Amino acid sequence: MKINLNKEHAVEAMLKTVNGKAKNFTITTSSHLKSYYVELAEKKLAEVLPKAAWTGATVECRPEGPSSMSYRYSAKSTRCVLKRGAKDWFLVRAEKDRVYPQSRKICDVTLTDKQALASIEHRKVLLVRDYGVSEEVLYSRDIPVPVAANDNSAPSAATATDEHMPEHQQNAIET
Repeated sequence: MKINLNKEHAVEAMLKTVNGKAKNFTITTSSHLKSYYVELAEKKLAEVLPKAAWTGATVECRPEGPSSMSYRYSAKSTRCVLKRGAKDWFLVRAEKDRVYPQSRKICDVTLTDKQALASIEHRKVLLVRDYGVSEEVLYSRDIPVPVAANDNSAPSAATATDEHMPEHQQNAIET
C-alpha cells in the first residue's frame, strides 16, 4: 500500500477500515496525520538534513494513550507508517494497535543509511558555517581527554595523540 496523503478520501477510507468503530485514541483523517505527525517529522528532519535529502525517510506514528489512570485497560489505537517521497508524504502502512494509560505519542523518524551518512556531513557544514569551527578541528585525530585534578598518572597534555593510544589501536590505524 502506498497512498499519497493529499488523496484524503483514500487515506480516510484506509484508516476507517483499520479503526472500525473506534474513535478515541485513533488516527482518523489525513489532516490529522499531516498536522500532528508530518509537521513534527519535518521539524526533526530539518535539524539533520537539507530538504532535498528527505526522500526515503520513514515515520512511525501513533496517538498517545488515555491521560487518566482511571482507564484500567488498553484502548484501541492506530499505528501508521509514513514514507517521504520526492515531494509528498505517503501512507505505507496502517494497522490496529493498543495504547495504555499515559503512554506517549509516537513520532519516530527513521533515516536510510545514506541519509544517516549525509546527516553527519550536513552537521559538519553547519558547525563550520554557524559556529566558525575550522575544518582542521573537525577532521583532527586529536581527541580531548578529561584529566582529573588529582590524577598524576594522566598525561600532562589535554589531548590523546598516537603516542598515548594503546598499541592495538595504533596498529589498527596504520593498517
